[in-house]
Amino acid sequence: MDIGEHNNNHAANNELYSIVSATAEETALAATSDHELRVPCYCEENVWRLAYRKMHQDDQEGNRYWVVFISNAIKNVPMFQQRANSDPNKSVCWDYHVILLSLAPHDQSRSLLVYDVDSYLPYPCPLTEYLSHSFPYDSNLPISPLFRVVEADLFLQHFGSDRRHMYNPSNGTWKAAPPSYAPILSLGNHNLDYYLNFVQRPVFTEIMEDQQDQQRRAFGTIFTLAQLRNANFDLVA
Repeated sequence: MDIGEHNNNHAANNELYSIVSATAEETALAATSDHELRVPCYCEENVWRLAYRKMHQDDQEGNRYWVVFISNAIKNVPMFQQRANSDPNKSVCWDYHVILLSLAPHDQSRSLLVYDVDSYLPYPCPLTEYLSHSFPYDSNLPISPLFRVVEADLFLQHFGSDRRHMYNPSNGTWKAAPPSYAPILSLGNHNLDYYLNFVQRPVFTEIMEDQQDQQRRAFGTIFTLAQLRNANFDLVA
């Protein structure tokens, strides 16, 4: 969540979402470039729309995609090369950040590419280069990143955010201006907190057993920095 880049509060409008006509899907396809999708402080929605765009418009070669949440147990991850800092060699501390990974099926090198519209690094950027420049510090520190890797198609089906984490109900203001399209609520409910929990796995007690496996897959697998560097994404589900 890219909080800190824009600090202006915006009064909440109770009719905000009833008057918008474009959906997240429509804006994803209508954008003239990936970078045009970027709404500061809403990286999870930016990547949802980016994944939708890649999988429904740009992808003609059967690429595989994964959405990756970056955070840790203390929700404080220093990242370098982030556009929120005018100096790419200085860090920005995020409570979480979200990127998109892709893998081309016919790429003999099996090189994963990172799509991060908030980064100064090349777009897209090879995963090894992205990790070494974004996290140039000891991987065994409390502030070291963890990575929740989710199949993009499942993320598109399951992700939901009503943006409550960006709203101040006490004074009716937003921490950062929300996107103009209606919130993404794929299953009709807010579940962003599940994706941001790097301490324990979600527990689904109110659904049938045969649905629990899909729900667990929808929230992905957590990797350390070293594990992500060495992961075999042919096997990541």
